[in-house]
Amino acid sequence: MMKTLILSAPPLLAALTVAAFLPAATARAGLIVRMDFNDADGEATLVNAGSEPVTATLHNVTLEPVSPPVNRSGYSARFSQPVYSGTNYVSLGDINALDGLTQLTIAAWVKEEESKGSIRMISKGSAAWDLQLSDNTPAVCIESVTRYSTQALGRLWKYLVMTYDGTLTTNNVVFFYGDGVTLAPFHTNTIDRGSISANSLPVWFGDFPNTGGGRSFKGWMDNVRIYDEVVSLSELETAMKSDDSPDGPPPEPFVRLDFNDRFGEPSLANRGTLAVTGTFHGVNAAYHSETPPPNRAAADGRSGSFAFVANTTEDRNYVDLGDVNDLDSLQLLTVCTWLKGIGTQGNSVTRLACKGSGFEFSVAMNNNTLQTARPELKIDSALTD
Repeated sequence: MMKTLILSAPPLLAALTVAAFLPAATARAGLIVRMDFNDADGEATLVNAGSEPVTATLHNVTLEPVSPPVNRSGYSARFSQPVYSGTNYVSLGDINALDGLTQLTIAAWVKEEESKGSIRMISKGSAAWDLQLSDNTPAVCIESVTRYSTQALGRLWKYLVMTYDGTLTTNNVVFFYGDGVTLAPFHTNTIDRGSISANSLPVWFGDFPNTGGGRSFKGWMDNVRIYDEVVSLSELETAMKSDDSPDGPPPEPFVRLDFNDRFGEPSLANRGTLAVTGTFHGVNAAYHSETPPPNRAAADGRSGSFAFVANTTEDRNYVDLGDVNDLDSLQLLTVCTWLKGIGTQGNSVTRLACKGSGFEFSVAMNNNTLQTARPELKIDSALTD
């Protein structure tokens, strides 16, 4: 059944916003491991956000509220054991999806505190693959063949990426550095091994699973991603810039009706993310030049914006946005608006925004005043106050 989004208001309605969120998306195909060390609510977590349902365990590693430049908050994994003489690692167990790969991409924000010889960053054993730091310079080992890059990591946060393409026989290993703004390759090498052999070793961050440790990394690691393919530079840049902080910028609303455009002219065009435009229905539906307290006056002395008003409850007066499919099957929904009552008929329910039986946002008036109004929300026709 087609259900349209309807805005109707015998009171004055201004600047209505509908922010809706679809169900949480599944992990991108090919992204096997994604460890951000905090969830969307800012809580520390060891649950993998990639495609494999695994939870990491910590061994002499702590989660600290320290984060790369792109993150305003959140946690990172802190590896504090002495290099070589200590053992600290994050274990994800044996992930079969990372066996027998022909292509591989490893990416992570890294900050090394101390360097000494060849240490292991992200590894499934030298007989399979591991990303290393050799005296602060990135290296990779594929089936016991090691290739070294030429540019040191330094002591600041840096986004480090390594790609391996076993479908090629030359120039198939590429290293990238990023600073949160730009990401670029800095070294290319060759490891002609084709598909990588499978093994039963666990995936470790910060040490070497072959011998149970002893090549320990000292520093911080965050936003670790492991793919079973060679990822494009544009997607890697997006991943590098991703802020996994809980206080990141809010998403743009699906619907934002201010009833004026950015020049102060009356308009029913949606300023949210959806390409829709409303239409008035009913003889008393119209623009009104009165506006809420935050809205500034225009230079020509007009109010600077408009509101929607319907001056009677007896006729159906509303703004119709048509069937907005993006507002179906929601798990999260926010509806907000400025509202001013200009008279109702006794006790009544005024519908502010509704999409058929999907959702309905209303206010129940008592004695013609908003001061005693009670907000109501119906989801699938079920009423909640």
